Amino acid sequence: MDPTTFDYPLTIKVRLPDSWKGASARQKDVEVPVQVIQNGGANFALVKAVPDRGQIKLMAAAGK
Repeated sequence: MDPTTFDYPLTIKVRLPDSWKGASARQKDVEVPVQVIQNGGANFALVKAVPDRGQIKLMAAAGK
């Protein structure tokens, strides 16, 4: 993908373990926006990430 054309973040939906109440994410060592939602009794993280800009690391939010 051409990075000059595809530079808009996409939303990735990830089901979180039941023990996680919040989450944070980093892409190539830069923090990216995360929103935690509930659907069907489960928690999900909606992560905004730009294609081909590095690996995404999802972590339980500190203190959660």
